[in-house]
Amino acid sequence: MHVTCCANMIAFWAAVMRTELMPDGLPETHHDAFAKAVLDPAADVPAGVARANGGDPREVFNVYRNNVVASLADALKAAFPITSQLLGDGLQKALMADFVRAYPPESPVLSEYGATFPAHLVQHPVTRGRPFLADVALLELRRLEAYH
Repeated sequence: MHVTCCANMIAFWAAVMRTELMPDGLPETHHDAFAKAVLDPAADVPAGVARANGGDPREVFNVYRNNVVASLADALKAAFPITSQLLGDGLQKALMADFVRAYPPESPVLSEYGATFPAHLVQHPVTRGRPFLADVALLELRRLEAYH
């Protein structure tokens, strides 16, 4: 499976920045706020993010936000190629973007990302009536686990 360096860095960054890795009781840090804002399209740009030219940072932050989601969705598409084909391009992009936002990487190892994707397909309202999709995704996941 070919995965870009950018996607590996994003998976590592997302895993390191997860709030669960922080000890209980500590206040939210700038890193935590940044990590949450990257995956939440409705969130404000975190404090401290600025453009060098003094312009509105929302535009460039939204580009970064899109790149993070797109790179992780591409990693899912590479991990689940048959499932992606069965979903079709439009539905596949939407479902994978939903999954990325709901389940960011927990490990810096990108090949481990997506372990809960088959369960996501079972529960998602759009695919709930197509149980074979989750079965195919689970088969692809087991192939990946055996390969890696």
